[in-house]
Amino acid sequence: MTAHSLTALQPASAAPPATSDLLSDVIAGLSSDPRALPCKYFYDERGAALFQKICELPEYYITRTEIDILSRHRAEIASQLGPNVELIGLGTGAGTKTRILIEALEKPAVYIPVDISEKQLRKSTASFPENFPRLGNSARLRRLPAARRVAFTASQAGT
Repeated sequence: MTAHSLTALQPASAAPPATSDLLSDVIAGLSSDPRALPCKYFYDERGAALFQKICELPEYYITRTEIDILSRHRAEIASQLGPNVELIGLGTGAGTKTRILIEALEKPAVYIPVDISEKQLRKSTASFPENFPRLGNSARLRRLPAARRVAFTASQAGT
């Protein structure tokens, strides 16, 4: 995974990847053995909506199971993280699991969502200033000290 394949929520002035990146990634990916394409190209607005629908299918138990586990253990997780935590959410997607955790935290200081799709990040965190006023608009791209806590809530059990 390259550094530019993940996006942390940042100011709107940030430039999108150049079109030439897509061409060079496709050429490199289809020339490799085995052939592959970076997943960042599948998570545009349409791809994110499709994945959300997949997560809601009865056959796709992974997200539902993760939500159940997180819901049952959120108080314990929040206790371990402690008050004033500075939380980084990797692979936040729609933000469903992230909200469960943030609601359980004691005075969270900062939340930094990270995902492949910047549009999805903006959509999933649009209501955060209203729902979590203590966090304000803390989500932005920046260098992170080693003492930060990271919540990886993306569905990875099946991949």
